Amino acid sequence: MVKKSDIYDVFLFHSAVDEGLSTLVCRQMEAGGLRVFTPGSMTAGKRISDKLRQEIVACTAVVVIATPASTQSSFLGYEVGMAAAWNKPVIVLFDGLNADDLPSFLQEYQLFAVKQIDQAIEWVRRAGDAFSDQQRIELATAYRDFGVPTDVMVFDPAAMHEFVRSFNNRSGTAFDSQKIIRELMRLRKTGQLPKVPMPVRAL
Repeated sequence: MVKKSDIYDVFLFHSAVDEGLSTLVCRQMEAGGLRVFTPGSMTAGKRISDKLRQEIVACTAVVVIATPASTQSSFLGYEVGMAAAWNKPVIVLFDGLNADDLPSFLQEYQLFAVKQIDQAIEWVRRAGDAFSDQQRIELATAYRDFGVPTDVMVFDPAAMHEFVRSFNNRSGTAFDSQKIIRELMRLRKTGQLPKVPMPVRAL
């Protein structure tokens, strides 16, 4: 079973040259009660792209530290694009440049100066409104009955859409796909999600 500490509220993207600023932001977010994942915490040998995808899908929000250095990173567009593909809330914390100087694709997201980090923390909290315990039980049961593993749904929007529709109809809720897939990933990480076998591919 994965420990509770392995479930994150924030996926924090930053440039390597902004390590000091990232450490400060991470500490302030953790002091505000948020759990933070940074790509730099990954160990060598793991399938990095899969790990990044899983953490982005499971987190509440993606936070980008935007500085003159990070806005030049080739990974920035990739990770923000992955977040957008899963309708993840994205917060841009900017420092060392003005909001108007940010790349245009970042300006469409929620913007805060680093000195406004308390507002950013509160924004993440509101975005992460949790399922009730009963709704988690209903979600796990619906997942078992649906019979499609999370690893398949992550890459199959049609299957994800059908599961969301089925679960909401069954439970009388109106959760969007982003919140449901995040909760599924959290339940899986804590060992509370029933195991569903991967489909057998035809030879």
